[in-house]
Amino acid sequence: PGYKSEDRRGEREKEETTDIVEDKGMKEIEQEFKYLDSKTKNKICIDGIALLLLTKMGIIENAINFYNIILTPSLVEEIEKQKKDNEPEANFILNLINTGKFSKEKVDKNKDLIQYGLYMAELEIVSHFLNGNCNFILSDDAIIRANREILKLNAISTPAFVLSLLNKEIITREHAISAYAILRSEKWFEEWIIDECIRRVKLKK
Repeated sequence: PGYKSEDRRGEREKEETTDIVEDKGMKEIEQEFKYLDSKTKNKICIDGIALLLLTKMGIIENAINFYNIILTPSLVEEIEKQKKDNEPEANFILNLINTGKFSKEKVDKNKDLIQYGLYMAELEIVSHFLNGNCNFILSDDAIIRANREILKLNAISTPAFVLSLLNKEIITREHAISAYAILRSEKWFEEWIIDECIRRVKLKK
């Protein structure tokens, strides 16, 4: 009431920008931890969208050197199918899997999660988190993100994750800006999301 159409759009954009860029998972993932070996690293269960985007941005190897990134069986099967379709990123990811760079873990699937619209890889990812087998979910899947509050998921988006890598000095400002340029070209996120991320990168000293 009382808002013009443009005002309502602006409010919606602001809310969505905050949701994507200032994920609640950001605060936890940026806490100081001791990274002594693979057992003390934060365990992150990743979905197919985020995995593909990080690979295209050229920062997946930076991430796996700092975090213990987990792939579920359904996601690995999906990547193997993509390889048969000659998807270039699939070959690269499978090479990382075969050299032990990722953790591939079986999941005790919680069938009750189907009521929340979660199936296949997404069901496995959320089950893995709720079973206490990972600290975070890295996901750009709309259904996972829609259920964050009700299921109390510690989920973080790809744009926010790139910022966290920068803040941890795992990647440089130049690498972050380049990554966001690639992310923009993928057109998975709205323009204002990428603009806000780049603005924050440029403010980083």
